[in-house]
Amino acid sequence: MVTDRLRRLTGALADATALVLPVECAGCGRWDVALCPACRELLGAAPTRCEADAPMIAGEWSGAPLPTWSIGPYRGALRAIVLAWKNHQRRDIAPAILAAATAAAQGWALALDLRGPEADNEAGADVAHETGTAAPAAPAAPAAPAPAAPAAPAAPAAPATAGAVTGDVVAPGVPPRRDVVVVPAPSGWRRRLQRRLVVAELADAVGQGIAAGLQAARTGAAPEPGISRVLVVDVLRRRRGGEHQSGLGARGRATNRRGSVAVLTGLPAGAVVVLVDDVVTTGATLAACRAALEARGNRVAGAFVLASTPAPAVRPVPDGGTLVGHRHV
Repeated sequence: MVTDRLRRLTGALADATALVLPVECAGCGRWDVALCPACRELLGAAPTRCEADAPMIAGEWSGAPLPTWSIGPYRGALRAIVLAWKNHQRRDIAPAILAAATAAAQGWALALDLRGPEADNEAGADVAHETGTAAPAAPAAPAAPAPAAPAAPAAPAAPATAGAVTGDVVAPGVPPRRDVVVVPAPSGWRRRLQRRLVVAELADAVGQGIAAGLQAARTGAAPEPGISRVLVVDVLRRRRGGEHQSGLGARGRATNRRGSVAVLTGLPAGAVVVLVDDVVTTGATLAACRAALEARGNRVAGAFVLASTPAPAVRPVPDGGTLVGHRHV
């Protein structure tokens, strides 16, 4: 795949640069290593549910929680790693981050609620992973992926027809099954102009992991939720300008993101959506993405992020009140 070749090239360039320029661990600053073993271990943690710490997706304001998984808390070394990667200061650590996301997604693929009312666990074709970027189109028009490629050692699926996400990837005699569509959170116009689409890269890595996890379920004892393909489609855009989210509180972030996400084109009928972002703080961005997709009739099963901001510490104070973070309530 093109993505794999780019990762190998990035790694080779990083090795060449290290011969000339000093390098330090992006997480802890340890000398002469891009990521030390301890910081790599942070990336290898099993994903855990984190929506309870994000009020906009915890169900307090949104009505229904959005199941969201995170590799770890957004603090310390993990925070430094994510910032170095997303700000394009350290492209040499991108391969390790994306590989960790793929491995994490493979492990929790079956934890997602990907089942539909008609899924009956019948045997089907190998799960294929496809990626593409949507272009503006009529609401019913499907997004356009690149040719399909197997996400795990298996027989390749037939290439998708140009301009559509259709393709014969279901075994003869088996009814068509649903697709999983992995959708990255929208990037701002500056990032798009600079081609700093790190969340789209992350979504592609997550899509590969989900496809591999579902493929493994086909050959194991775990129930497999009737999926034929995993598509990665960059279909969301920011509709209007707004303040940068940094520095805004939960309500400010919610107001800033409300109605700010647009869906460029329709997704395959019956598809199940998985959202991907780099960091979740209050969940305002993920909530806006879910609202935009559900308004188009899509079902969002959950979300994956690299890191999540922990909820403020809550402890009693002498006068009988409660201290939340630095607020006395």
